[in-house]
Amino acid sequence: MDDPREVAARWQDAYNAHDPQQFRAVLAEDARLVSPNGLFEGSSVITGYMMAWADAFPDSGYTVEHVTVDGDTVVIESVFRGTHLGTLADPSGDLPASGRPVEARSCHAVVVREGVAREVRMYFDVFGFLAQLGALPAGTAAG
Repeated sequence: MDDPREVAARWQDAYNAHDPQQFRAVLAEDARLVSPNGLFEGSSVITGYMMAWADAFPDSGYTVEHVTVDGDTVVIESVFRGTHLGTLADPSGDLPASGRPVEARSCHAVVVREGVAREVRMYFDVFGFLAQLGALPAGTAAG
């Protein structure tokens, strides 16, 4: 049985590598992703969502700052950094490339069972993120 911390690290590594095969390997077939953009169900749907981010931010990656483990749940606090060079395809509407760099605090709670990620709950500073891209007035961001 894989250690939950190792499985969660593979989740983060899959994004940093922008590798859809790594995503599919770390996710249960019926995995769920809850994000500010909605609920995504199934490994191929989740992989598509994450790869849309990788396509829009081709130089992007997460820098892990802190990891907490409680049983089968691993919480990864990190910073997402990248440059918005492609259209971000999103269920709520596409966001055309702005050419702007972005840095956003993020948190992923990865629930691991039977050696794969069964659920990922993703949180990030949406207002700060959109303000950095010029999609919201700069004063809109909290904090």
